[in-house]
Amino acid sequence: MDLSVAHWSADGVLYYSGIARDITERKRAEDRIHHQANYDALTDLPNRNLFMDRLGQALLHVTRVGGRIALMFIDLDRFKWVNDHLGHAAGDELLVEVSVRLTGCVRRSDTIARLGGDEFTVLLPGVRDDLDVSGVAQKILERLAEPFYLTAGVASIFGSIGIAFFPDDAGTLDQILHAADVSMYEAKRTGGQRYCFYNELQSNAGTQL
Repeated sequence: MDLSVAHWSADGVLYYSGIARDITERKRAEDRIHHQANYDALTDLPNRNLFMDRLGQALLHVTRVGGRIALMFIDLDRFKWVNDHLGHAAGDELLVEVSVRLTGCVRRSDTIARLGGDEFTVLLPGVRDDLDVSGVAQKILERLAEPFYLTAGVASIFGSIGIAFFPDDAGTLDQILHAADVSMYEAKRTGGQRYCFYNELQSNAGTQL
């Protein structure tokens, strides 16, 4: 009931009258708007907007209670080849399949997002062991390297992954984004189909990147 009004009857009895309205369609419209604002239209993964919100919340949680998180930046190598040779529809089909494969590589508590184009991120909260993160990264690389059987033909791609930790590698949201991004480009620069930790780059360079 959207609206109710109290009335006193002639004999002093209080009663209420109201107007009942069906708000189902309005609620559905609000849900659609919220979904469109926070989820990628193609893959239905969280988009940049929702990802940044979840990353910010994760950093606040770690700052308050301790712990650490890992952030992965993933770029698809040879994605341009798919668009150029099989068409953009095939490229879209491949991105949807990539989202399915990535989802199968992580925990329910982790967040996978599509930032745009062929760039994806993975947020891993509650990280204790670097080897666990390495295992996830290796599993992602292996799944991405498997053939994609698309409507227009078979596509072979692979991925490059950059990994950074909070608070180990960064003290702010912008810093961890930068660290993961730098690591991903280093993985691409050195041949792709591999993952690269930001702390390893720092050790090799002997300075802050």
